[in-house]
Amino acid sequence: MPDIRHSIQVDAAAQLVHPLVASAEGFSRWWASDVTENKATGNVELGFFNRATAYARQPVAIAAPRQAHWLC
Repeated sequence: MPDIRHSIQVDAAAQLVHPLVASAEGFSRWWASDVTENKATGNVELGFFNRATAYARQPVAIAAPRQAHWLC
């Protein structure tokens, strides 16, 4: 499968957006209510439809306030 890369531009200050896309807590505030985090690795899993669908995310580079790079 080819690599799919997304770069999303939003009209908001990086300091406001970064916390929402750089942590499990942030993802749970806007994307999914079923979010788990492995504190040792930083890996995050987002569950949907009673976990029939789950997205595993591994942090690649998290650098406040401008970068949140995840491998999904």
